[in-house]
Amino acid sequence: MHLRENIVKNKGKVVWKLTMFAYRKLQEALISKAIEYNVPIVFVNPRGTSSICPRCSTKWVYNHKPVMCPRCGFVADRDRVGAMNI
Repeated sequence: MHLRENIVKNKGKVVWKLTMFAYRKLQEALISKAIEYNVPIVFVNPRGTSSICPRCSTKWVYNHKPVMCPRCGFVADRDRVGAMNI
């Protein structure tokens, strides 16, 4: 049983490493093209970007995936909001 638990734990680590590998490869390709075409690069920490309304800057609390801003009525899901704020 001990070996099986280690395999399950290591599987999660391997999946995470593969995900990060693909992310880094994409990031390197974007940086390479930006340099090639002389486009400025800005790195943004994505933490907290999906919890602020992109229209009125109200702080949101998520109860479910699509959310409506109580102040201005803007409706979107958290992925779209994060992308808009970045």
